[in-house]
Amino acid sequence: MLVVKNLSVKTLDGNMIVNPVSFELVAGQALTIVGETGSGKTLLAQAIANNLPEGLIAEGEIYLHDQAIHTLSADDRNALWGKTICVLPQEPTRSLDPTMHAIKQVKEGYQIVKGLNASDATAQASHDFESVKLPHATHKYPFELSGGMAQRVAFLASRSGGATFTVADEPTKGLDANRRDDIAKQLRSLIEKNEGVFTITHDIDVAHQLGGRVMIMRKGDVIEVGESQQVLSHPAHPYTQELIDADPRRWPKREAKSNKGPSIVNAKNLSKSRGGKALFSDVSLSLHPGQIIGVSGDSGCGKSTLGDMLLGLLPSDSGTIEWAHKNNEKHKAQKLFQDPTDVFSAHVPLRTSFNDLMKKYHIGQDKLTGLLAELRLDEGLIDRNPDQVSGGELQRLAIVRVMLLDPTFIFADEPTSRLDMLTQKAVIEALVNVVKHRDVAIMMVSHDKALLSSVCDELITL
Repeated sequence: MLVVKNLSVKTLDGNMIVNPVSFELVAGQALTIVGETGSGKTLLAQAIANNLPEGLIAEGEIYLHDQAIHTLSADDRNALWGKTICVLPQEPTRSLDPTMHAIKQVKEGYQIVKGLNASDATAQASHDFESVKLPHATHKYPFELSGGMAQRVAFLASRSGGATFTVADEPTKGLDANRRDDIAKQLRSLIEKNEGVFTITHDIDVAHQLGGRVMIMRKGDVIEVGESQQVLSHPAHPYTQELIDADPRRWPKREAKSNKGPSIVNAKNLSKSRGGKALFSDVSLSLHPGQIIGVSGDSGCGKSTLGDMLLGLLPSDSGTIEWAHKNNEKHKAQKLFQDPTDVFSAHVPLRTSFNDLMKKYHIGQDKLTGLLAELRLDEGLIDRNPDQVSGGELQRLAIVRVMLLDPTFIFADEPTSRLDMLTQKAVIEALVNVVKHRDVAIMMVSHDKALLSSVCDELITL
């Protein structure tokens, strides 16, 4: 189905970012690229789909269904979208139209790309929503959907044009284990239909579930390739083993912190409902300096809502919340957002965002430089705009921003859901060091129970 020969990606001035690579994808067989952020795996997929960022060019040969698509004009290649090639994006909430109901976004693919009339398109879209257990979400807007729901809607919308070759770019990023498995199952169903599925992921479990062949990328090079079971169970390259060992299930258990001294925040008998449905009730917790409490549960169960209630961003239906800090110290309670694009202005350089914060709170440049180094970030990144850095880099920059304020409490809402395994491990280690050396309390939400079990003193399941 897909044949790639000596495909590379470089800048306009000739700087090579992805070195030449050749491979084939057979219909009915998965091909999955695994690697950390910045390895070049997404750029390789973008080169195939003809949606590279401005300033980058691809060289090499690409044959899809025996058609030499590298010889086509940009307009002719774009005409393949929806009908021949579809892309399942890694940030579904940013890809869906915020002004349109979910079902309309799926329906228009059937009408515009596949040519169905309005009635048939509506019927097919409704059937699709039933198939992914989202009949109640047809008339919701994207902002009303959880991450898992948005990903399923994006899957339906991308597939509605009838394409037989799917590029799935980090399709399970930020999802809980059940939703991750649902997406993997959907991709497997395409493979069983003898379609082509080209997946980019940092999740070893996803690569295992999809099977087929696996390519391991690092710093623009493919360093190992083979059958997924062989590569992921008996890797030949040390870096592949390093990726596997970064799985939270292999982490050592952090020594539990005893609850000594006054608490930072006490919450008693909290309850919350949404849309007439109870999310949770009678939840009580107490956080002390140097303590980490984990919160787990399926998408939409109220994990983020609980943290937002503690911070005063949402009201509780019942219960009480008491803080040790004074009203003029509210900045000492901070939130790490699940989506780092919520943190920084999209229209100004990152350095401006940092400088504004540092000026307001009289923070020196040396502190910023030290935190950037601690989280493995090049200081030159902050001279770019948010859309010019990777999702993993932007998430770590959001962590730097929070840590600049020397908080006493951090609500970490899926703080590593958009990071690869190696970077995730480094970031969690950095957060644990903050807790250990600065007596910060953290409430950490995650869909990964293995991660929470490794680092948390207590675990709440909603």
